[in-house]
Amino acid sequence: MNKEEKNILKNTLRNYTGMNRRIKKNLETIGITVIRNKSHYHLLYQGKLYVLSKSPSDYRSGLNLVSIMCRDM
Repeated sequence: MNKEEKNILKNTLRNYTGMNRRIKKNLETIGITVIRNKSHYHLLYQGKLYVLSKSPSDYRSGLNLVSIMCRDM
């Protein structure tokens, strides 16, 4: 993941409160597949699976996931 893709990911998931078309489209443009599950979204990127809540209770949950994803790259 290059620097531009990291910025797109960070800006997309900043203040994440739930998935919408814009977020899903932005994630798919950088190569992240969004899989809907019962209570979570599974984000698949380069063979790695990341979990994102459908209704997060913490406004930082999106940025926490970005941090984990960038650390793994």
